[in-house]
Amino acid sequence: MRVTCKLDFIRSVKQFNISTEYAIIKPNWITDRKGEYTEPELLEWLLEALPDQKKIIVESYTPWRGYIYISKSEDDELKVDLVGGKAYWDFYKEMDLDYLARTGIGDILNRYNAVYINITDHFWSGNCIEKSVIQHEIEQQGYTFHHPEIAGFMPVKLYELKERATLINLSKIKRQKYYPEVGFGGAIKNLFGLLPHPSRSIFHPNNDFTNLGPALADIFFMYALIFKEALWIAEGIKTIGKELYTPVRSVEEGKGVLFAGRDPFKVDQDVCGILGVNPLLSKYYLYIKQIENELHVFS
Repeated sequence: MRVTCKLDFIRSVKQFNISTEYAIIKPNWITDRKGEYTEPELLEWLLEALPDQKKIIVESYTPWRGYIYISKSEDDELKVDLVGGKAYWDFYKEMDLDYLARTGIGDILNRYNAVYINITDHFWSGNCIEKSVIQHEIEQQGYTFHHPEIAGFMPVKLYELKERATLINLSKIKRQKYYPEVGFGGAIKNLFGLLPHPSRSIFHPNNDFTNLGPALADIFFMYALIFKEALWIAEGIKTIGKELYTPVRSVEEGKGVLFAGRDPFKVDQDVCGILGVNPLLSKYYLYIKQIENELHVFS
């Protein structure tokens, strides 16, 4: 649909009649460059659209969200690794505080009493649900993890709210034809950011996105199967990023595009329609869609 103002956005969210006590919101925080993250205004609009819900924002660390991390030693790769990065935990905390202050997102969270849960913080603190618990629950619903360690990445605080919360995935529309294995970013791919690794390149080393599907499927189905109430949003209201992180980077502004629904596959198909991308040519989307065809989570 076309969104031209805050009122349009709020109306589009309210039509889904969210009635749970909590709203768990996953924005898209990569950097603070135009087209690469959820604009603060959009997050504020969503928070305003949920006056009756207690609000939780979820993300994980990435070294590119704040000031750029400068390599200073031969073991630099360890600093963005899930294990080695823990030694630089203070850096990541400082970086996040800087990001929230510089973008104004921190002020918005305070204004709406929204709690920020950082997945990496909870994993490094040992405050995630026991892996075997998640594995059992997910496997009972027919899904088997490709990377069993991912079953240990859900914070206790989120898991305890699974019956009382709606998961709201607020994704940023991006086209990535430069990487045909990816093709686009929308509702499904946004959950990749809930993996706690500061750099998730372990799942696509050397920018090879061919095998992105299994890890993304794990984190996607883990949240989709645990949170029965969910709303999937893909927006390009202020900006749509195209070929980001490449030499031909560009940003379209003022498109006013919003897709929302209970079925993330339908949302992503609509996204591809405006981007001129065939979703089935995206290896991660095709991989996850084939699993969905067997599980029927959204049908």
